[in-house]
Amino acid sequence: VDMPETRIARLHELKNLHYAALMRAGACALRPGVKALIRAARARGLRLAICTTTSRANVEVLLEATLGKDGLSLFDVLVAGDEVAAKKPAPDAYLRVLALLALPASACLAFEDSRNGLIAARAAGLATIITPGLYTLHEDFSGAERIFPDLRRFALPPESRRP
Repeated sequence: VDMPETRIARLHELKNLHYAALMRAGACALRPGVKALIRAARARGLRLAICTTTSRANVEVLLEATLGKDGLSLFDVLVAGDEVAAKKPAPDAYLRVLALLALPASACLAFEDSRNGLIAARAAGLATIITPGLYTLHEDFSGAERIFPDLRRFALPPESRRP
């Protein structure tokens, strides 16, 4: 279907407004273990970044709805898909995150839920943990460091972590 750019932009804007309303209404929760892992990592002084294909506005709404008013402040860097030339599976966003953090890929670990995310992270030199989502369970995750159903195991305090 051939559609004018102005119509596409308006549809995208309406979609983002609807998404924001859903998030503020509590329609979406973080996946198991994510919130605890973020808080535990910050408590240990780790630097955190978000590298996403979605827009910055959508990420900010999600963070506030799920992590509270200080949600965004938990992250040192946020690079969104609308801020780089090419989205995942291109490594552009990850390379920008690494540059902004001023860290080598070898000092970082990526968490992804899709094959495109894995390809992007690996192309940037990052070891990658995969937690597939409902729509990505069937994807090929060859090259991932590990694959877990969720992140609950990482959110446990060190003394109670099972081998």
